[in-house]
Amino acid sequence: HYTPSEKRIYMDPRYDDDEYAEVFKHEFGHYIDHANGWLSQSPAFVNAYRKDCENLDITTWDGAQSTNKMLTELMNGESAKYDRCISDILSATYNNDPLIENRYFSEGLSYYQHDNSYWARGQNRENEVFANLFAIYSNNDIETIYFISKHFPNTDKAFKNLLQ
Repeated sequence: HYTPSEKRIYMDPRYDDDEYAEVFKHEFGHYIDHANGWLSQSPAFVNAYRKDCENLDITTWDGAQSTNKMLTELMNGESAKYDRCISDILSATYNNDPLIENRYFSEGLSYYQHDNSYWARGQNRENEVFANLFAIYSNNDIETIYFISKHFPNTDKAFKNLLQ
């Protein structure tokens, strides 16, 4: 985890090298966010993410259709479905809705998430989405980047603009 008061990343000593490599990019994303004045809390990023959340709102017909198409595309892909950052973004976006969790579990996939009490505090959703995007772009997996740009276009654009 990243501790803003200390500007320090702490890693779990039980992780293997692959887990370190994966988790460090996310935690470094928190550092970059913080070191630049909490870009994830800027109106541009917050509004972009909220717009994408509205477009994926499963309580609406259009949002439910978009979500179903997104999940089908994700599960039919090769790499994005295994990316812990994608499942954590979906956890934030859908507040761990059973529809999303069950789709992951029915496919035999791990679903990385934060609990809903965490998502309800402050701007944790935006902070985590920012750090996840940082890790996704650091990994440079074309399928995962395409997934984000297609299904979270406003958030993706705001993220790239803020890092320029």
